Amino acid sequence: MTILISLLRFCHGRLLLGAIFLLHYPCVAMAQRPDDFGVVSYSDGTIGITKYFGPNGNIVVPDTIEGLAVVRIERRSFSNYEGLTGVVIGSNVTTIDDLAFYNCRDLGKITFGVGVTNIGMGAFGFCSSLTNFTVTDPNPVFSSRDGVLFDRSQGTLIQCPFAKTGDYVIPDTVTSIAGDAFWICPSLTTVTIPDSVTSLGDSAFYGCTGLTSVTIGRGVVSIGPYAFGGCERLTNVTIPDGVTSLGQAAFASCTNLTGVTIGKGVVSLGDYAFGGNPGLTSVTIPGSVTNLGVAVFEGCDKLQAIEVEPANAVYRSVAGVLFDRNQKTILQYPGGAGGSYTIPNGVTTIGDEAFASCIVLTNVTIGNGVVTIGNLAFSGCKALAAVTISGSVTNIGENAFDSCYGLTNLTIGNGVLSIGAGAFEACISLVRVTIPDSVVGIGDSAFQYCHF
Repeated sequence: MTILISLLRFCHGRLLLGAIFLLHYPCVAMAQRPDDFGVVSYSDGTIGITKYFGPNGNIVVPDTIEGLAVVRIERRSFSNYEGLTGVVIGSNVTTIDDLAFYNCRDLGKITFGVGVTNIGMGAFGFCSSLTNFTVTDPNPVFSSRDGVLFDRSQGTLIQCPFAKTGDYVIPDTVTSIAGDAFWICPSLTTVTIPDSVTSLGDSAFYGCTGLTSVTIGRGVVSIGPYAFGGCERLTNVTIPDGVTSLGQAAFASCTNLTGVTIGKGVVSLGDYAFGGNPGLTSVTIPGSVTNLGVAVFEGCDKLQAIEVEPANAVYRSVAGVLFDRNQKTILQYPGGAGGSYTIPNGVTTIGDEAFASCIVLTNVTIGNGVVTIGNLAFSGCKALAAVTISGSVTNIGENAFDSCYGLTNLTIGNGVLSIGAGAFEACISLVRVTIPDSVVGIGDSAFQYCHF
């Protein structure tokens, strides 16, 4: 497609255009001059909006400018515009590109014309005053209800306006909640998800910092990555038995979360699914779970024990520490269990991030039998002062002890073959270490910022 960029200037036809607009949109103050818009011309004789130069307040994106159909609002064409309070989009517009109205902080209302069939990613992101989406009938793709944007059948909830407040009950016509649908809606306080909903998209409720309660319907099967990440005021969560999977960081950084009930149908918990929840004190993994991601509970600083139902065929808990069923791999140590810990004989692998961010752990003895220490296995254990690595260990993973600021006493057994990149990086209290003759490879920055 050949594209020609042009800026339409004031012409004698502006008053006629203004009159037409006033007849069609009698209640809206709008831009009346063609030179209020920068445009791009397309090879089919239509144009798109690239910039707005007109007055503040409520405006109309016209059906035509100087006889040419306006079919597109280009990427960032209105982004960061201050003083824009309402927009009515003309009936010829079919596409609103990514970030088109991004960060229009005074924008309170959007009315879509009948022709809009495609809305790009983040088109209305960070429109912090936005309370209402209205879709003009008979739009073939979108609809609205109570100011919220849906698909035509209202089976998919597409976007809640940023400034919607209080309690919200999702209609029981909805079967799926789109990714980012409630992304950073800070004034929502409670949400009820009906039994009709089966899936929650990626980041569906991410950053809803005012959300104190969510009821998840019994029909939900999957909860996407980051779905409730950063919901800082959420205190308790019950995941129904119908849910089978929780995506990566699904409930991460819910900093006031104190209670979690994981349903008995959950099969998979993604990486960091409940990471960064310092108020969480206990959790039980049901017997249904067969797939655990990395560091599911990392950064849960008060977590005293990770329990596993005895019927689980893949995992088990021993004294509150999470292992595989055969106790060959230690998967996660609870972040609130401080003091000293000796890894049992018989364990062969310390999993990736198994002890990461255990900030009250002070001493670790790695028992005979351990062969591999995984990547980031002890990273961020700030109080860890002493580590004894037995002679059975052959591989120390990348960044395995990274940022163990208090580490002063390190014994590396004569059996270690490789020390991974960044393995002891930023262990700033470590002033001396003896590398055994068995070591044949040391990765980049393995001891960077150590004081020796």
